[in-house]
Amino acid sequence: MTDEPSPEATSKPAGGKPKRQSFRQRYEPLVAKYGYLAIGIHLTIGFAVWAVLAVAIAAGFSVNGSDGAVGWGAVGAAWVAMKLSSPVRIAITVVITPGVAWFLDRLRGRHKRVPAVDE
Repeated sequence: MTDEPSPEATSKPAGGKPKRQSFRQRYEPLVAKYGYLAIGIHLTIGFAVWAVLAVAIAAGFSVNGSDGAVGWGAVGAAWVAMKLSSPVRIAITVVITPGVAWFLDRLRGRHKRVPAVDE
């Protein structure tokens, strides 16, 4: 017998609660399962948010403390705001990707309905 702790003992901190997974540990299975679809959804959401923010900033929408983006213009300020919204965009990607994949599979005919069994 060795004096090394078991893997179960090392995965839990002293408080007894399981250690929270990092974003990468939670996001990698999504990309592994859905691949380019998950990446495409994430990039589409990011571009849409950036475009809406750029238009809003160019139209005069301002936020307190946005003076640091004066030299960047509306596009640069929108990019900074988009980067700040990253956690929300990632959460949206994780939530909607399985539904979009199901919908696309159904459109392509890959998701067949199970016929009802008559009793």
